[in-house]
Amino acid sequence: MVCERVVLHESEVLPTPYADDQSIDAVALRAFVDRQYVLAGVTPEQIDSGALILTGVAVRRRNARAIGELFAAQAGKFVAVSAGDALEATLAAFGSGAAARSIRDTARVMNIDIGGGTSKIAVCEGGMVVDQTAIDIGARIVALDAVGRVRRIEAAGQRLADEVGLQVTLGAVPDAAGLARLVERMAERLFEALQGPALSTEAASLLRLAPLNSTRAPDAVCFSGGVSEYIYGREAQSYGDLGPALARAILQRAALGSAHRDPRPGHPRHRDRRVAVHHPGQRQHDFRRAARHAALEQPAGHHAAVAVARRGARHRRHRRRRAGCA
Repeated sequence: MVCERVVLHESEVLPTPYADDQSIDAVALRAFVDRQYVLAGVTPEQIDSGALILTGVAVRRRNARAIGELFAAQAGKFVAVSAGDALEATLAAFGSGAAARSIRDTARVMNIDIGGGTSKIAVCEGGMVVDQTAIDIGARIVALDAVGRVRRIEAAGQRLADEVGLQVTLGAVPDAAGLARLVERMAERLFEALQGPALSTEAASLLRLAPLNSTRAPDAVCFSGGVSEYIYGREAQSYGDLGPALARAILQRAALGSAHRDPRPGHPRHRDRRVAVHHPGQRQHDFRRAARHAALEQPAGHHAAVAVARRGARHRRHRRRRAGCA
């Protein structure tokens, strides 16, 4: 039984590194992980247990599983897991606080987790995920370098670019107006997926899970994942992707630009991270972070991050006595 969790170190973030052949760059990833151990002041031998979870578009790379198992073996008693879209949607719903909010408010809460390659949608009632889907909409389905040249194109990005008449070529700078059309189409397809099972052929072709079963509207909607940082105004830096523009398109479509934010500070152990967005006429709520789990919560859906926890035997015994659990 876990009685208490204490975060001792939060890592830096790193956009998933890719090699020229579009496989995951193992060397860059290894260097990143090694640096986080140094910053945390721990060694792999001091880690009791942990999890390395492969998610999103990165998990589709041909070397993803091999890299995961390699890092798990070298990082200190880690278990490597390839998370499917359903698991990702569930993790996001609980990690964002949507599931907990559905209990506290006796409400139907929808969480939209928008990462680099996919968006996961989960509907929560009574603390449980009762409906979910996933769609190939994300900030990095077309990735750009520092001067705006195309670095990577996912299949969904190419498909959507073709729909809006945008030519995307590796190494070339795409037309700005065309990119704007692409982002609008991404937001359109995402919002279509939120409506229920009746989808256009184009939207259905982007789904990674079955569509939502119900057309019943949620009482509250919240966002998580990397793009949510832009939606809630907590991130301004661009990471060479469509995240900022996609966030603006979502805000415009949802008419959230003037949404009220509760100014009350969060508890220091649960910093404000999510704002639930209600239908017109309903009040807005803060979302607090759910209990943090190492390797399960990512500060940005298209980023890699490492969380490290360390406990001494005496500290563990003290916690058990204080919490009254064996």
